[in-house]
Amino acid sequence: MDENKNTYDFIPEEITKAVSIALVIILLFTSGTLLGKIIGKENTVVEEGQEVSVSSTVSQTTTTQPTSATTLPPATTTTAPATQQTETTAPAVSGEAQTTVPAAASTAPSTQGMTTAEIIALFNESANRVKTDATKVVKNYEKRTHNEEHLIAPSAVEGMLSDFVAENFKDDTEPIEYATREDIVANYQVPGVEWASQLTEAEVAEATCTDNGTEYEIMLSLHPTENPEPGVGVAKAFDTITSSEIMAKAPSFLTGFNTNYTSCVVKCKIDKATGRTTWSNYTSSVILAVTLNFLGSNLDAQMGMTFEKDYTITY
Repeated sequence: MDENKNTYDFIPEEITKAVSIALVIILLFTSGTLLGKIIGKENTVVEEGQEVSVSSTVSQTTTTQPTSATTLPPATTTTAPATQQTETTAPAVSGEAQTTVPAAASTAPSTQGMTTAEIIALFNESANRVKTDATKVVKNYEKRTHNEEHLIAPSAVEGMLSDFVAENFKDDTEPIEYATREDIVANYQVPGVEWASQLTEAEVAEATCTDNGTEYEIMLSLHPTENPEPGVGVAKAFDTITSSEIMAKAPSFLTGFNTNYTSCVVKCKIDKATGRTTWSNYTSSVILAVTLNFLGSNLDAQMGMTFEKDYTITY
């Protein structure tokens, strides 16, 4: 498979599930429950002669950006001091251990004064080796959170949609094992391509690397990306829902589909002796917004979701 490939041949099953849940907004408008409704003036639903107000259209770009600052995990504030602590405690090692320190330092980079670019390069190299060197990857779990504060839908269906998501949008708690290179390439981040990360400084808002003695612990927090295409923005390290692919396959009454990714954070542990990633955790939040043309009127709706995927890697 071409390492420079920038398009996917398929939408991963996990992403398809997420899209299906998002598109329930559309399905609700065309279900038997709503076929009896007649759209009157814009932003008003008329049912049996009674007006029911519809939630106002909210701009995706103006309402979603502030959430990234409030939803970023606190890991970024705790890892930097840890790096300093490791550096100050290293000289306290006994005389026997001190004889091995120069050898370790000659084969593994020091985190002291490490730049953002150097941390990203270390992460990229190690993450990409998962696709080429790993003999087994286990997805320990996937947590899915419905961010109700981002739910915007016509009031006539908002409660129904919320109940549907609560019933169907649940965590995967059973580990899934990928034991062949083909399965690892197809399912590990980024699914379906030969690489796991093509991140640069342009995509990374914050990077930290902590030396805990035998491992590097890396945290990368990414800038928000709206409508990322494959290999662009957060899609350089995360599996994402591609708006253009959805629109190409969508029914005619779906006239707009927008994705806004915020609070995308990847954490990993890299074995210092081998440079291999042994554990990784990917958390991303996305707001999906749709525009529907229903009986001649445009309706807007959106919903927010957070995914957390946790992996253990062996070689």
